[in-house]
Amino acid sequence: MKPETPSAWLVAPVLPVVVVDDPEAALFVAGAFQEAGLLQIEITLRTPASLAALEAVARRFPAMKVAAGTVLEPSQVAAVRDAGATMCVSPGFTDALAHAMRECAMPWVPGVATAGEVMRACQAGYSLLKFFPAMAAGGPPSLQAIAGALRPARNGDLDFIPTGGVTLANMISWKALGCVAAVGGTWLARDSLVVSRAQASIVAATREALACWNAPA
Repeated sequence: MKPETPSAWLVAPVLPVVVVDDPEAALFVAGAFQEAGLLQIEITLRTPASLAALEAVARRFPAMKVAAGTVLEPSQVAAVRDAGATMCVSPGFTDALAHAMRECAMPWVPGVATAGEVMRACQAGYSLLKFFPAMAAGGPPSLQAIAGALRPARNGDLDFIPTGGVTLANMISWKALGCVAAVGGTWLARDSLVVSRAQASIVAATREALACWNAPA
């Protein structure tokens, strides 16, 4: 099954990446995003509570699209699907993961950092890719060079979600490339904001990011 295109899954130009230690924290963050008008979230599989957190958000917020992030093992794919995730995101690409995603009919955004990795993912049928770690991999100039070389051959059917070092300060530089479907990052719900339950701060940061992206050039 071919993964969904950005227009099919993404409903906003910002995909917040969330790391939580318990389901209640995930519900708090998801609630803040929903209040801010952002109906998509990536919950990473980085803590023992991640799967339960993903399931809790999917149940409490049926209008919100929930992606499972940091999916590394084929065995995780069916588990996150059954928990309510409707897309998976990984820091890299492996044939075993690609096979598992197809077996579970799960849309997937594999990670890439080089032209060779992009070519391999494209050959496997993927057109929405995570550029990771975005700033460490060269930032906007690096992605511009890669996309400039490879997008024309695909008639523009190749988009990216830069993640890793993306902030409010640099997100417009990513938008300007013309090949970025959304930016990903943890800055909207930093650990300190989640621990202190600073809902107003998360809502304000989310609205600011959306307004920044949507502002006229």
